[in-house]
Amino acid sequence: MDVIRDNISYQKYKSWFEPIEAVKLENQTLTIQVPSQFWYEWLEQYYYNMLRSTLSKVLGKDGRLEYSILVEKSINAEENRSVRLPQLPMPPARPQEVESTYTSYHPGKIKNPFVIPGIRKTSIESNLNQNYVFERYIEGDCNRLARSAAMAIAENPGKNSFNPFFVYGTTGLGKTHLIQSIGNKVKQLYGDQKAVLYVSSEAFTNEFVQAIRNNRSNEFTMFYRQEMKELSKQFAEMYNCLSEAIILDPTQEELYEELWLAVELSKNFHQCIDLHLRIIDEKPYSYLAWNNLGHAYSYIGEYEKAIDAFEYTFIINKNFESGYMDAADLCIQINDHERALKFLLEAIELMDHDSDILLLIASCYINIKEYRKAKYYLFKAIKLEPYSDEIYFNLGLCYSQEKDWLNAIQSFHKAISLEDSIEDYYTHIGRAYYELGSFDKAGQFLS
Repeated sequence: MDVIRDNISYQKYKSWFEPIEAVKLENQTLTIQVPSQFWYEWLEQYYYNMLRSTLSKVLGKDGRLEYSILVEKSINAEENRSVRLPQLPMPPARPQEVESTYTSYHPGKIKNPFVIPGIRKTSIESNLNQNYVFERYIEGDCNRLARSAAMAIAENPGKNSFNPFFVYGTTGLGKTHLIQSIGNKVKQLYGDQKAVLYVSSEAFTNEFVQAIRNNRSNEFTMFYRQEMKELSKQFAEMYNCLSEAIILDPTQEELYEELWLAVELSKNFHQCIDLHLRIIDEKPYSYLAWNNLGHAYSYIGEYEKAIDAFEYTFIINKNFESGYMDAADLCIQINDHERALKFLLEAIELMDHDSDILLLIASCYINIKEYRKAKYYLFKAIKLEPYSDEIYFNLGLCYSQEKDWLNAIQSFHKAISLEDSIEDYYTHIGRAYYELGSFDKAGQFLS
């Protein structure tokens, strides 16, 4: 770990390597325990070369690494359930950069697969990671259905009910691995008979930006239009089916989240408002209906109506945490910080304190010029998250407004030490030095 610590930034070491635990060293094989499959995949994706070289340096050329992946954590450490996987025999398919989690972008790299049959056939780079295959996917109770559906798609693409196939879940549950496993399986089974293209949101955004810059928006549009036309029809059908189901039985709470996903994909916001108003007429205490109504109003810019709808969610169900947060977020968007504070302070009475909500409360106090109260919540946030540059920056803003320039400089320096790429940090520390009369120092940061 000392070797790794010396070769990457402190923040990356803190985030990705400090939580790792060494389990055993036996026959030149080091077994380490990582918190999740996502953790394992991230290390293999971005730190493979560094791990291999470090292992060779410490254990010799025959040194091997094995991962013990925690799949079920128990209060009693001895009852933790885990599975073991060896390190991959070769590096991930895409190039790695130890100091960056983003690969370089090459405009125009993705070729258009939607060509006219019989006129031109193009060879497509799938952009898949060859290590993301079903054989390496850890199956459990929480993902068994999703894996079975993915396998059915891979074996008979376009010939089953999973079209489109939506995978939804929080970070670290293997969504990327599962999606790419479909593509790799299709390539294995069908070869060049089927075109496979994996496009991440980052690549899609970069292509869009480059298309505008280079006056290639028509090409970009043609690239995706054929698929998106078909998908938009399916999103609308999905919305219609779910809306009919929820009208028949508005008490099916699990349908509301699925319905809102269909609304977002189909953009049926006005229909969504009409539908949920109808449900609320019949079931006025359905807090989930009020929740969807609030989201729909916010999408069409009816912010006051949206805030009122979100407020009803936690009036009906006082433990509905996201209702408080959604109402507060909208209030912040319309610069009603006092009202946002009201919702946030109510929420914090119910929720476990975390640095994000404490920072939001502090930001609201800063906006209404109550800097002492803002600092109180920022110091509480620092205790929970001592490596957040944003918290220290906001603390510096408080000190600056109080003209306490020395403490402001100290806070801004801390923010920059944690994140040195944000221009605003340098501007504020430069101004603080200027106010102190340290013009040379100010110039260093303002230049």
